[in-house]
Amino acid sequence: MFDIIAYNTSFDRSNVINFNVKHLSATSSVTVYYGDNSTQFTSNNETLTVTSDYFYIEAIDNGNDGFLMEYTLKSDINPKYRTFTFNDTNPHYIMSIDDIKVNDTLVFCSNVENDTEVFITDKVYDSFYVYDSPVGSQVNFEICKQFLPSNTATIPSSILSNKGCLAIYRWENSSSSALIFARSRSSIASDAQYWMNFGIFAYGLVVTVPVNNSLTLTGSIQMGPFTIAKNGCQHIQKGVMISPSLNGLNYASLENTILYQSKFVQENTMNFTVEMLSGNEIVKLFSGSFFTSLSQGEIISVVEKSFNLSVSNISTSLSDGFIIKYTLISNVNPNYNYIDLDESNPYYLTQLDDIPVNNGTVVCGLPDDVDIHLTDGQYDSFCLFPSNFEALSSKSGCFHLYRANEGTSPVTVLIRSIETQAKNCENGNNIFEASDTLSSAMATSKGNGSCEMILLASQYDPLTSIFINKIEGINSDSLILKSAVNNNKIAEIPSADTKNWLNFGMYSLALTAVIPEGNTVILSTNVQRNITNLQKDRCQHIQKGVLVSPGYTGTEFSNRAEDIYDIAFVQINLIEFKVIKMSDTDIVTIFYDEVLEHT
Repeated sequence: MFDIIAYNTSFDRSNVINFNVKHLSATSSVTVYYGDNSTQFTSNNETLTVTSDYFYIEAIDNGNDGFLMEYTLKSDINPKYRTFTFNDTNPHYIMSIDDIKVNDTLVFCSNVENDTEVFITDKVYDSFYVYDSPVGSQVNFEICKQFLPSNTATIPSSILSNKGCLAIYRWENSSSSALIFARSRSSIASDAQYWMNFGIFAYGLVVTVPVNNSLTLTGSIQMGPFTIAKNGCQHIQKGVMISPSLNGLNYASLENTILYQSKFVQENTMNFTVEMLSGNEIVKLFSGSFFTSLSQGEIISVVEKSFNLSVSNISTSLSDGFIIKYTLISNVNPNYNYIDLDESNPYYLTQLDDIPVNNGTVVCGLPDDVDIHLTDGQYDSFCLFPSNFEALSSKSGCFHLYRANEGTSPVTVLIRSIETQAKNCENGNNIFEASDTLSSAMATSKGNGSCEMILLASQYDPLTSIFINKIEGINSDSLILKSAVNNNKIAEIPSADTKNWLNFGMYSLALTAVIPEGNTVILSTNVQRNITNLQKDRCQHIQKGVLVSPGYTGTEFSNRAEDIYDIAFVQINLIEFKVIKMSDTDIVTIFYDEVLEHT
């Protein structure tokens, strides 16, 4: 037998090519051609690395055993970088593509995620590859995006960064007069977005809406000094302080009384501009140890966590008074932790209290595929959401958790890739909260594999257990319970045995129930705190369950001696214990009949 087998390739750029001969029979001859060179392979496990924009393989096979060869292609990129950082002075950049040479990489960066956007006119986007990179990190050329054609003729193609920076790499020439326009969305946005939580002393307020605009105002009435509030996650906030007299109010009775006050959760750079100060009124600004009397046209900058403003020598004239504009800028330089969601890492799970103050966690997946679930509690130290356990989706594919200060009660948060985590589930409604109130959690596995339901414990501490009162619905295979924190398997319950698994609790921040293919499972669940009290119905002849320590499911629980399970029956029972796993350092003692014990 005598065959010639040829493989022919051609690439759009030079590549580093790795060949690995996995099998080569004694009767075969294999030669690879690349550039102006060639190499003949003569033995198994032989390797070769070359750099070329093509390769051609010629093989002569005189038998039936043949050859097997693997190859890897890696683009040979060594670009010239040009970096552009957006700020208030330069909120956008525009340039012709003729100014971008082949092998040039333009890096456009904003200081925040989901803010950098690049547009390209004409249909030359095939000449460019785009890489989304976090701020301050080296551009990673492993995963690239491409400009997609716009659906609207008047709007050019665009790409929005999820992570802060867009690197635009040009790999080939193309003749065109196209333009690239890069912008920071936040820098060029209307200043109105920063005006919030400011107060004006008045009987009523007239608001003029510009032509062809709509306006929505939300507010409330405050009595006494107006308190300026600033969310710890609101980076820039603006407002105005106006004397009551300019709105027709005689406020002479408020001599030396604080009119405006504030207290912020973190240090701010506070910039004050005195737009107007008429008459003989003395306007005093207090901030920490700083104190000053303001004057017309004065501009003051103070770094503090609060300020107060009071007025003395108040005029009775309704034409005298003050207008002071202010800008508050949070002084934060957070440490960031970036987490990417994928097949091997379908969700991010933590307690908010485990995120240190002045730290940001950015969790990203694909656009329209990421949602966040929060158990009930207070999240005042985070820029989060007012709802109790309502899933919120991210259009961009990212959620950013920034902790501004102390004071968060125990709140569990889960951020996931819906498509990956809810794979094989009938729908994405497979995340539930286990709270003090008894509730049901139901999920169905389609016919493509197992579905994972997750229960999150509300108000969790190391002695909080997720309690399963009853398991219903499963009719084949087995239900698997495991920790959602470290994936440690807790129990595997055959479908025929689920009727006996009642009223048992597992110490865990979150619990995963793996539902076998083609089954629906309903779990009746709640949480117990401190000692888990197990119950046995007097009419239940056989009852089963599992005892699991907080340490096994992923919670730090060292050097503690605690009573963690307690049970009292209405009648004598034969109790069988089987130790599945126990570490060398654990000491577990079972007390029974009040006087006996077993270790």
